[in-house]
Amino acid sequence: MIVSLDTRYQSHLLFAPIAYTSGGLLGMEVIAHFTSLNAQIRFPTEFIIPRINSEERLMLFYEKISLLEKWREAFIKNSLFAVVNIDQKIASAILSSPTLRARLAQLPFLELGINENFPELNKGKENKTMFSLSRYFPLMLSNFGAGAATGRAIFDGLFRRVALDKTFVQKRRAGGMFEPFMYAIANQVGPSCQTLILPGVDNDETLEEARRLGFSGAQGTLWPAMDGETLVLTLAMAQ
Repeated sequence: MIVSLDTRYQSHLLFAPIAYTSGGLLGMEVIAHFTSLNAQIRFPTEFIIPRINSEERLMLFYEKISLLEKWREAFIKNSLFAVVNIDQKIASAILSSPTLRARLAQLPFLELGINENFPELNKGKENKTMFSLSRYFPLMLSNFGAGAATGRAIFDGLFRRVALDKTFVQKRRAGGMFEPFMYAIANQVGPSCQTLILPGVDNDETLEEARRLGFSGAQGTLWPAMDGETLVLTLAMAQ
């Protein structure tokens, strides 16, 4: 997809691994990097996404689904899940289109990622959009701790997985008392979801820390993002 802002950007989709803290791959987050067409400068998703309109975000969602369709067998064969982040516009498109839901249902490993800024997230199960989505597809809260929501939706059981917000984790690490605080979160949130994911795991030391604190999943530069061909090769080498 080409996005036109102050300059034109081309999207490049990659798989960002989510690993078990005990070892092995758990799933993949489908992410987008954007490269300017003129200067060939790469920008991360968080720089571009806030600047594009809802129709362009929906187009990017469809691109991600097409990518998962291409690599469907690899995910099924290796029992990996794939999370694609959505917003309210995309959620509405899914709920209003039986055809789209049928297409997504052909990806049994698909999970939908929700951010804390999703409208009325604090209503938990009383949020009709969220509740309806959760009946069709597993949900993942992608940035718990970002400060935009309470934990009600988590404790209402709407999310199969919960990932902490990376900036939140970085601030807690810099502020002291990191391990007791993270341990408390793991004890409180862990029982309400299948997988609790710690981001920013960039080396073996922080992986051991995540394991010790009670997180079952981890994400970070210890597992670099990759394209589909590299994913298949990585999975083959692990067998």
